[in-house]
Amino acid sequence: MLLMIDRALSLLAAQHKWAYNPETSQLEDPRSPLEQCEDTWDSPFDRFGWAAEVAPDFDNIRRAQSEEEPKRKSILRRKAPDSFVAAFVKLAVEIAKRDPAFNIGEMPGIKANLHELAIKFDDKLDHPYNTFDSYIEGLCKFKRGSRSSNYYQSQFPEYFK
Repeated sequence: MLLMIDRALSLLAAQHKWAYNPETSQLEDPRSPLEQCEDTWDSPFDRFGWAAEVAPDFDNIRRAQSEEEPKRKSILRRKAPDSFVAAFVKLAVEIAKRDPAFNIGEMPGIKANLHELAIKFDDKLDHPYNTFDSYIEGLCKFKRGSRSSNYYQSQFPEYFK
């Protein structure tokens, strides 16, 4: 085990020297010390200090992770129809026009306050609260711990007479 740690530290020192003193360390071989050791013996970093007989199967782990990669990058499917999204964007733009400090990632008030304005702002946003709530998922976020407020009523008094 100590031999493996010594090899890892020596290789790390050589890699550091190669990276920061390229003119002196690249005279014989332009490859990095890590690249050079791939041809001759196992890199001590491949096993991360485990003895060979108990080392995890890192190749299999890497393959599994690379297969999972596309799944993590998958596109979030939205539930809202295009007409709802377009109307919601118009509403967000109108709020931003009236309040330059508006941040769609930290919406003021609570969803019920926004829903109250939305159904009055555009017919395409007029859905039951539960549907509205599921449709706005991914389109905006509310501040953590937000409480009900009259923010939307003060920004749009014409809808709340």
